[in-house]
Amino acid sequence: SEKDGYIDSRFTPTLVANLTGMQDDNEIQEFMKKYRPTFEQMKGMVDLTLGQYIIDCYKVFKVQKGKNNPQ
Repeated sequence: SEKDGYIDSRFTPTLVANLTGMQDDNEIQEFMKKYRPTFEQMKGMVDLTLGQYIIDCYKVFKVQKGKNNPQ
């Protein structure tokens, strides 16, 4: 849909990788699936806000992954 296209055009694997430092494609896909913003959320976010959203979600993602995979 047009709304999905808009989300996809801004919430990109490249942006996620650049902001989080993640390099594993599977991990990036997992993150993007879990934290994909809704169209309404995305509409209300400027690029800076989107970047902060990704960074904040990544902090939670890392903690949760750590709990799932104790070393």
